Amino acid sequence: MMAPACSRSLGVRDPPAEREHVSEQLDGHPLGLRVFADALPEEDRDQPRQFLDESFHVGALPEGASLNDKLRRLLVFYEKKLPVAQVRILGIVSLFRAPIADETVVRLVRGVFCEALPDDATLTTDLRRLQSRGILTREPIEGGQGSACHPILRDHFRAVLLGTGADTARRSADLLTGQRSEGRPQNVKEIEPVLLAIELLLDAGDFKAANALYKQRLRYGEVFQWIPALAEGLRCALAFVRDEKRREQCKQQLSPRAMSFYLNDVGLFATYSGHQELALRYYGERTISTAGCRMPLT
Repeated sequence: MMAPACSRSLGVRDPPAEREHVSEQLDGHPLGLRVFADALPEEDRDQPRQFLDESFHVGALPEGASLNDKLRRLLVFYEKKLPVAQVRILGIVSLFRAPIADETVVRLVRGVFCEALPDDATLTTDLRRLQSRGILTREPIEGGQGSACHPILRDHFRAVLLGTGADTARRSADLLTGQRSEGRPQNVKEIEPVLLAIELLLDAGDFKAANALYKQRLRYGEVFQWIPALAEGLRCALAFVRDEKRREQCKQQLSPRAMSFYLNDVGLFATYSGHQELALRYYGERTISTAGCRMPLT
């Protein structure tokens, strides 16, 4: 049976057989059911099966597709049904692994996107709607509650945000990092915006801007040892060189020496955090003899 939150609270007026079909097609996944119910137009609420089949046929979903493939297809369909402002809100929330304050969501939506958007009050209403429909969850943060989203939603709407262009990624990174503090960072929370900005810039293919943040805001990675934040250091350095495509981008946009530096930093932080096999592999993949030196990056 379809979850009560979808069939009653979200106003899906469907006979039991159709309820069962929709639930079965989405494996009873709570997020899938919430997204489906939110996308379902009023005129289709008595026949949701037809609407679900239509959404799955966008792009010809193959027979026997996995749940993740179904959810991804449903999200593509859902995204096209949403007002632009709500797509932008989901894009901003998707930048964060941790819950984010509502006022910060509205501020970033306003600052990141150059297109015409509703006023702050309307954006706040759109944010509340996504929360009330269960698309965004409410999670505790310092001083109250913040908005968060499921990892599947995060992956999709983050890609949508990045798809709007490299300038969007740079504006997002600028707003995330803000003003540099005077003293040494004392904990992971203080550097989290910089880590998010680097991740976003690398995903957008802007290795020069990401590299500049690593140099200037993370002091060539030494901040991770000061705090200490070794797992975060490993994840951050690895993002530059995690696969062949990233290594080639790093080498082309920065230099072979810079690529070797990041390979070395992965080995360093892997060693410090107890991942010896990973450390040996990345130390072994350094491409120039000076890679082991923690020299300034180019």
